[in-house]
Amino acid sequence: MPNGWCGVYCKATKTILLDERLTYTAKRCTLTHELIHWMRGDDNCDEESERRTRELTALTLIGVEEYAQLEEQYSGNIWRIADELDVIPSIVRDFCTHCANHPEMRCDVWSR
Repeated sequence: MPNGWCGVYCKATKTILLDERLTYTAKRCTLTHELIHWMRGDDNCDEESERRTRELTALTLIGVEEYAQLEEQYSGNIWRIADELDVIPSIVRDFCTHCANHPEMRCDVWSR
């Protein structure tokens, strides 16, 4: 696996590889990410495909209401929110970015 990669999906062989050194939480997030590449039929890793896959991974692993409660409880601390949701912090960041770009998803806590 290329240095720095947590996982990879190969369309030609219909194979997903994960770095065996990852924590359970990182494996869960990486597997979800690679399964979304598989579901979308991605065969390349261009910037737009990767952005969309990260967004869908975050939306798959994080619920809006649960996130809103945790954001209020932990005063927006991404590390504590990620720990509570059993995801890696980058998933929380991707979720926040998506929500910031889609005002219709915002919960009451975000407008306070």
